[in-house]
Amino acid sequence: MPAESCILATDGIYVLKEYEDEEALERLIIQNSKQIFGPKTIYFDVKQKVESKAKTRITDGLLLDLNDPSDPKRALCRFLCQESTS
Repeated sequence: MPAESCILATDGIYVLKEYEDEEALERLIIQNSKQIFGPKTIYFDVKQKVESKAKTRITDGLLLDLNDPSDPKRALCRFLCQESTS
């Protein structure tokens, strides 16, 4: 039996969870965005088409990080479920 992947942190043990589809993963991220990204962040659930010479993608959301109010950061978010190889 293979060992289960996990992360040991000061507030608990986190176990790897596989999701059937990306929609379930996205809903979980939206519901828990402050715990995932931090209390001084704002996650916007906005789908946006991003085009480049290499590829066209659809983002899952935008993240605004206000940890340093004098230098706010922003990020495009894309969440993917990895296909199982088993």
